Amino acid sequence: YAYATPTESALDLLSDFVPGGVVEVGSGTGYWAKLLRDRRVEVLALDKNPPDHQANAYHGRCRPHTEVKKGNATDLESLSPMEYPKLMLCYPPPQEHMAAEAIGNFKGDYVFHIGEWFGDTGSLAMQKALGQSFRMIRREPLPNWPSTSYEMTIWKRRSKDDQGENALPAVACSHCGGRAQVRCRITCEIAYCNKEECLDACRSKHRTLMAFKMSGPATSVGAIYPDVNAAMTVRTLASTGTQEADGQSETEQQASTSEAETPLTLTFQWVALMGPANGGSLVSWLVLAARMATNLADQPPNKKTKIMTAQVEQLAIDTIRVTAAEMVQKAKSGHPGAPM
Repeated sequence: YAYATPTESALDLLSDFVPGGVVEVGSGTGYWAKLLRDRRVEVLALDKNPPDHQANAYHGRCRPHTEVKKGNATDLESLSPMEYPKLMLCYPPPQEHMAAEAIGNFKGDYVFHIGEWFGDTGSLAMQKALGQSFRMIRREPLPNWPSTSYEMTIWKRRSKDDQGENALPAVACSHCGGRAQVRCRITCEIAYCNKEECLDACRSKHRTLMAFKMSGPATSVGAIYPDVNAAMTVRTLASTGTQEADGQSETEQQASTSEAETPLTLTFQWVALMGPANGGSLVSWLVLAARMATNLADQPPNKKTKIMTAQVEQLAIDTIRVTAAEMVQKAKSGHPGAPM
């Protein structure tokens, strides 16, 4: 179908926000294009390897949902902005030049970007191209998996005197909607500005998402996050000084492991969150706790790391003891043992 899940509201915006046709580059199987055509929207769907031509890494040999023509970003140079005033980029391939080229060649005034910002779609070049020539005027939430943070954002071409003062932030705080400074690396849809009240307001949701994300099979944690400290760090969104969605460009870098940005105490709380007491798998929890203990051992020895190591060891002992007691109790009562 598609990497991003459409909603009725998002399709309404694509259809009616401004009149005119939609051109999509990188259409894949054409699922979004098909839904728009069902609404009688004129859509030109392009892909460098349409499903009915040859397979590619993104859609294999799936049959298309609608007609997808062979084409790429270069084809936008010859399109009339009156006929196609809207460009749709749905989950543009990560770290590829296609989306940036499409924005540069597009002659219309509106770009509908469906994907992540500083995430698994598009590239920094695409983000700069959008920020330098367009400003974000609307965002529309879309259904997400726990590890994704995509949404639909609408961008309008800037006039010569438009410096982007009224543009929406590229990454918004999950509570107040202001410009976010950090984003959780695991529950990617959670982002915060620098206000303590916003952190407090989202704490319960954040903890719930963390428990849900981290309570699966051991392989889901180990395969994606072999280094627990790296997994637990937040993504810092820092300014580079060039114009972008809100007048500033944002670049993403992994936060340093200083106490201020990636406190081990917070990591410890997350390790505690995914335990059997919160519905997690005991084996998964032990794998994660062991990795954290290993990473603690690699930290410079000081009082804090010694205390944390002791806490992890004690928590592991207590967790195993409680889980074993519960399994014995269930066995005595005729119920199956606790899931491992």
